[in-house]
Amino acid sequence: MPDQLPAILVKPKYIEDALSMCSRTVWALTRCGAIPSYRVGRSIRYSPDEVQAWVRAGCPTEPGSGAKVRAGLHRKESK
Repeated sequence: MPDQLPAILVKPKYIEDALSMCSRTVWALTRCGAIPSYRVGRSIRYSPDEVQAWVRAGCPTEPGSGAKVRAGLHRKESK
């Protein structure tokens, strides 16, 4: 996990609407780590920038791909 959380984190409903996915699909992708997400207390939140990077990467669905997308995005930001 990065040292700081992104400035804006959104609820799952925002991601469902933005990607035109049902809640079951978003939760399944979140549970396996395919889509980048954060646990804030008992809630799950998403960074719109990281989700956009995930979409640009082709929406990889293998477990752990969300962490890879997040790491790549943060490497680009630090340059």
